[in-house]
Amino acid sequence: MQEIEVEEDVDLTDAVEINVTLSPIEEAMEQLETIDAKMLRQSLDMMSLKRSSNIRLALTRIFRAVGDIVEFKQSIKNEAKKIISDDDQEELRIVEAVSVSGFLGPVVKLLCEEVF
Repeated sequence: MQEIEVEEDVDLTDAVEINVTLSPIEEAMEQLETIDAKMLRQSLDMMSLKRSSNIRLALTRIFRAVGDIVEFKQSIKNEAKKIISDDDQEELRIVEAVSVSGFLGPVVKLLCEEVF
């Protein structure tokens, strides 16, 4: 019988790198799950969105749907259908430009894809 030597100090966690790519919907949900309603309000305030802004209201309603991916997708589609005026679309473009690197970036991008 042949003996096999086994090295006992082998750590495979360093050798294996798991690369998980999230879908755009999952990425948006993950970003929004890290914030609370107060942070959302503050961020929307810093973007100078009026409390009556259709874009602000849409983002707030989408935020409430976080947690269930089907409901989240449907919420984005429903809100996109409401953004029809030129003023609202222009405001959405401005929000898209401002929020590129923030936590709202992924969800704004999804909303823009649905609207435009």
